[in-house]
Order: sequence, then C-alpha cells, then structure tokens
Amino acid sequence: SIVQANEVHYQIALAGQLNLPLSSQALLSVIQDVNTTQLRLNTTVNDYQQSVALQTSLEAFSRYSAEVTGLRNDIIRLGFSRMLEGVAEREYNLPGEYLYSDENQLKLFNTSDGSTLFLTPEAIKVHQIEVVFDSNAGSNVFVVDGDIKPTLTLAPGVTYYFDQSASSNANHPIAFA
Repeated sequence: SIVQANEVHYQIALAGQLNLPLSSQALLSVIQDVNTTQLRLNTTVNDYQQSVALQTSLEAFSRYSAEVTGLRNDIIRLGFSRMLEGVAEREYNLPGEYLYSDENQLKLFNTSDGSTLFLTPEAIKVHQIEVVFDSNAGSNVFVVDGDIKPTLTLAPGVTYYFDQSASSNANHPIAFA
C-alpha cells in the first residue's frame, strides 16, 4: 500500500517538525506532502524507463543521472550557487543575470556572455554620524565624517548610507528638512 511504501519518508518528514505537538491537520499536511513528493519522484523515474526490452534499471538510472548532472551544471551556470551564498549578503538573482557585491561595489553579472557591469561606479560610502558638544557651535551638534555642522548636498536618485551607531546618537536621530 502507499502507506507502507512511504512509511520511512513519513518518519523522516515528521522528524523534521519543530513545533510539537502536531495537530491532526498538520500531520495530514505532512503526509500529503510526502505522498505528492514520492508520486512525482516515481513518475520521474518511470519516465526515464524506456519501453525497449533491453532497457535495464541501471541504464535508466544512468540516463536519469546524466540529466540531473546536466541540470545541476545549468543551475550552477545560471548562478544558483551564487544566489545561495548571496542570501547572507542580501543579493538577488535574476534569470540569466545576478547581482553580487565585490569590494563594496554592486555588480551585475550576465551569465550568457560573461560580462560584468558595475552598478555602483564608486565604492559604497557609509557616512559616520555623531552628536557632540562644540564650544563654538554649541550642544547637540551633528558631526558627519569628522566635519562639524557640514552642509550636505544630496543628489536625487542616489542612495546614501549613514551610520548612527555611535552612542552619542541615542537621543538624536538624524533628519533632513
């Protein structure tokens, strides 16, 4: 029966559940997911079995293995492995292209021709913000990158990064008028 055939798979799937106890609905959902997955796997393997009498299971598996290896290589070529690495770096994958950061520069890599385009022509600059007391300028004075009360010129369409991690910023959030 399908239950006997999938018993080991049920055990593995249920062992991965983090929230206990399981409701009957959650249990049914896991069982249905296992059944669906196993059905797809069996269908895929059956699709690789040829009707020719000389076709053996080993030959079918070899064809299947070659297809999977080819698919894996295609996925790697399209940047899937780079996407997995990029999760921590908040990178984003696009079909045929993917974004990645290199030495604080954002780059777009085109997998079809191997070209790289710099999306940020200069290194990403993070501006350091502090709030200080200055005998000439007074109290609660913003210091940006070491300059006291600088005049900042911000260009439209440009993203700026400001680091307010200094303890002096606790009660003085930066704001622009």
